[in-house]
Amino acid sequence: MKYAYLIVKVVFGLLGAVFLTIGLALLSAAGLLTGGFAQIFAQMGKENALAIVGFVFSVLGAVFLLVTVVLTAVAKRRRRQMEELRQFGRCVQGIITDVQVNHTVRVNGYSPLIAMVECTTPRGDKAMLRSDSLWHACPSTGDVVDVYFDPMDEKKYIIEFPGEA
Repeated sequence: MKYAYLIVKVVFGLLGAVFLTIGLALLSAAGLLTGGFAQIFAQMGKENALAIVGFVFSVLGAVFLLVTVVLTAVAKRRRRQMEELRQFGRCVQGIITDVQVNHTVRVNGYSPLIAMVECTTPRGDKAMLRSDSLWHACPSTGDVVDVYFDPMDEKKYIIEFPGEA
């Protein structure tokens, strides 16, 4: 899935750059044709239409670039949180009790797996945890996995599967 996010970020970034460049070029052309930017919307005609299209393209380009920045920030934050859990989280052993196909997600005709893991939390409570979507790992019932709990909030956890990239 990390490649899917990368592709989405690249596409939105490229769309944003292209739209913003075209929009600014159209706005500049409209400003040159009317003799100044203050005159663009005061006049009617081709220059006005050019300015409106340029403005719309500029706004769309800025929105696409903003989406790229937000997606990048969210992915970076998630990656940092997972690394912190691996470093500072409390590790316990869990046993996979069930593996199912996640039919709610479908990419190119394939659905990922979801594993249910039973473990004892660091406080001693029994917990049944659900994994994130697994695209590259093939867990089996009865496999032992590592579960990392946040020391401050046991509702935050990651399950580490062998073979998951």
